[in-house]
Amino acid sequence: MPCRLWRGTSLARYWTLNGTGITANLVFHYNQTDVNGNENNYRIHRKNGASTVGFPNVCPTTTCVDPAANTGTVSGVASFSDWTMAEIVAPTAANASVSGRVTALDGRGVSYARVTMTGVNGQPRTTIANSFGYYSFEDVPTGAGYVFVATAKGFNPEQVVRTIGDDVTDLNFVLTR
Repeated sequence: MPCRLWRGTSLARYWTLNGTGITANLVFHYNQTDVNGNENNYRIHRKNGASTVGFPNVCPTTTCVDPAANTGTVSGVASFSDWTMAEIVAPTAANASVSGRVTALDGRGVSYARVTMTGVNGQPRTTIANSFGYYSFEDVPTGAGYVFVATAKGFNPEQVVRTIGDDVTDLNFVLTR
């Protein structure tokens, strides 16, 4: 599982391992003074590019952090890099962008259509589509549901309800007369 590590919940120690063409069973030993955060929630992590991969504890078989013994064990390793132990910290909610297009039934963009987004706080945000019907909202808080309504003179409004978890590029509307 790709994740991020934080100093306050990570072991203050890491191991750099190199090797190719081998498979190994690893046992990492650490000192109690290296522990930050809740050691009982630690998992083994391997650096994978810009992020890390956290391995679930399946004690005592393949992967295990043992706080009583101050060890971490992982079996069958064939990919080597930096390793440590840490709590898995859920990513903080980041804002997203929401965009799409407002079209008529014939597929043509509806120029300058108004798109309104209303969240759980009841505060509406409105944007105006460009001359080709494309619109966008920036800095939309994620993890919440929103009601989107597209309107334009001479057309019936269309409503879409959607939970935003990440950037959305295809929140499209087809308006009818």
